[in-house]
Amino acid sequence: MHIISLEGLSTITSVGQDLRIWDNQSLQNLDALSNITAINGYLHIEYNAVLADISGLANINPSTIGGSLGLYIVYNPLLSIC
Repeated sequence: MHIISLEGLSTITSVGQDLRIWDNQSLQNLDALSNITAINGYLHIEYNAVLADISGLANINPSTIGGSLGLYIVYNPLLSIC
């Protein structure tokens, strides 16, 4: 089963450790994550076949992204900008 929407996560404002969005064949955007301002770990977005918009991550403070991978956005063929 693949995630189609992250709508249920729209009230989250921070992540305690690492955010990984990986191998979803139906997820088109990350709009529901627009309230997140801190990750406190790595941000890993990989192998999402139809993900075309990551602007929902625009409010994340870059200084809160770290961990072992840091910012890692690869193999999302429909993203025009990574």
